Amino acid sequence: MAETLAPRVLVTGSRTWIDWVTMRDALLLAHSRYPNAVLVHGAAYGADCLASAIWQHARGEVEAHPADWRMLGKRAGVIRNMEMVDSGVVLCLAFIRDGSPGASQCAEYAESRGVETVRHTATTTRKEA
Repeated sequence: MAETLAPRVLVTGSRTWIDWVTMRDALLLAHSRYPNAVLVHGAAYGADCLASAIWQHARGEVEAHPADWRMLGKRAGVIRNMEMVDSGVVLCLAFIRDGSPGASQCAEYAESRGVETVRHTATTTRKEA
């Protein structure tokens, strides 16, 4: 009998994402839908690290995909994002602050590949700046 692979949930997000309540609520909802899912993220500071900590606190498994900036240069983030989406994710949770180009590109690519994608957006206020 073939082994069933765990579902994969992708988090993409801005390095400046700070709304941990919105992220926690979205991740716990995803975790309740896919309780044995692996959380896939890009290993960047900000949203990725925050999501990883929340998912692990819920006893979920995480899989980091750091970009290889040294070998791939400026293309590294885009290549990493495409690889994460193409790794078989069933859900993409995007946490986009101030129109973050990397997180936006990743969410757009996930949508283009037919992956259910939920976007959460935020903007910097004068108080935060």
